[in-house]
Amino acid sequence: MGVWSRIINKLNVVVAHFDHSGGCVTSVYRCAYSKKVEVCLLDGDTGTKSMSQYPTMLLVCGYGVIVKKSSDYSEAVQKVKAEQDTFQWNYSPDKEDILFVRQSQIEHVRETILQSGAILSVQCFQESGEELSHSIESHARIFFQESIKFRNIIRPTESGSLMAQLLFKKLRVPVLCCILLLLVANYFIQERVNELYSIRHYELNVVRKSKGEAEKNVRLREQAIAGYGKTLPYSYAWLCDMIGSITPEKIILTSLSFQPVMKPLENDKWPVLAEREVVITGNAANPDMITTLISALQGLKISDNVKLLSVDKARESGKSVFKIGVTL
Repeated sequence: MGVWSRIINKLNVVVAHFDHSGGCVTSVYRCAYSKKVEVCLLDGDTGTKSMSQYPTMLLVCGYGVIVKKSSDYSEAVQKVKAEQDTFQWNYSPDKEDILFVRQSQIEHVRETILQSGAILSVQCFQESGEELSHSIESHARIFFQESIKFRNIIRPTESGSLMAQLLFKKLRVPVLCCILLLLVANYFIQERVNELYSIRHYELNVVRKSKGEAEKNVRLREQAIAGYGKTLPYSYAWLCDMIGSITPEKIILTSLSFQPVMKPLENDKWPVLAEREVVITGNAANPDMITTLISALQGLKISDNVKLLSVDKARESGKSVFKIGVTL
């Protein structure tokens, strides 16, 4: 069962039986198609009212319906197939016979049906010993399986146009409901999307700003490191040798800081260094040795200013811990 047959899953079948006197008796059936075709007879009023809701197939039988073998290639059969405006013809469900009737004979019945609904198919069938419902079921199954297909719907024919109109009637309410649901969902989702977009946009700007500040600080640090030793008039090695050579034996030097940082590095600010200054830290057993070291540093004549920055006495060892600043 195809998709389109699931949508157009009901069919009106009008059976027109012609007798020898030219009279015609019609009866209306409803065929529902799921896994099998179910056929039920409708009364006159119900059948007429439902003509516009479902497609209609006209089945013609009785007097005037002529049957030939499908293998018959006689001139008469070829004429019937060629003159479709004059004859209505079709193959039997088993494809063994070809059945036809004159269009003039069924014209009145066709016009009557068209006043109430749309005819998508006209078929002739031969009465046999089987029940009428079986014949209707066979023709209806072929209609659902072969006629209601996408390629038939899009064809620029009368039946294709009628099937498209029926599909529109069946689908317009569900499609409109789906569109409304999408619009409502979009209204609520869009508000949340806009909120998330604003948050993510703000976070992105913060990240970009932080990245720019970090890159700027890195450049400042690189510039500070590159120019760190360029302000000293002497090399580090020479200064270390000279200071070490004049230091008394009873003094232990713990650190030599060349151009120490006076303030920690801050964002967007150049580091503050004690330019051209050496800070000597150590400890001495005798405070007099500190005075001797200061005098020796002054005697090197490499400094404009030598001063004692601090001196404290360690509680555990009793030694004097000192800090001397030398300006080069």
